[in-house]
Amino acid sequence: MKKQKLSADFEFNLEVIGVVAPVREYKLAWLLNEHTDVNFVKQDDLTIELKGNISITISNFLFENDLTIFRLLKNRLTEMSHSSKSHLINSVNQFDYLITVDDQSDNFDAEKFKNAINAINEVQYAARIDTTNLKEKENLII
Repeated sequence: MKKQKLSADFEFNLEVIGVVAPVREYKLAWLLNEHTDVNFVKQDDLTIELKGNISITISNFLFENDLTIFRLLKNRLTEMSHSSKSHLINSVNQFDYLITVDDQSDNFDAEKFKNAINAINEVQYAARIDTTNLKEKENLII
């Protein structure tokens, strides 16, 4: 019997910024609130179910307005069950945190936002992540 493979492509329209900062997530959220136009609020940790009975848990902060949703996600997993994964997105494990921006207004300036993050003293480095070749980008759709 011939097997057929179902390919499901989805439109991935998020801007992703990786952040290296040796601070706790609540401290980074507070710093971002002080130095940018966002106001992150702690949400319940997210549990994501993966293939093979694997679930991962990550810390998450949220800010949303009428047309834009910002999420601050800790890239290092809080909890994992039956998994060797240690990061939400293993291919960018050099980043401590990931900020996803879902902007429906097309007015968001990602470069300006990244530069504002880099201006924070406690942040060692922030960079925009090219999501076209990101293997685990489906983990960012929450």
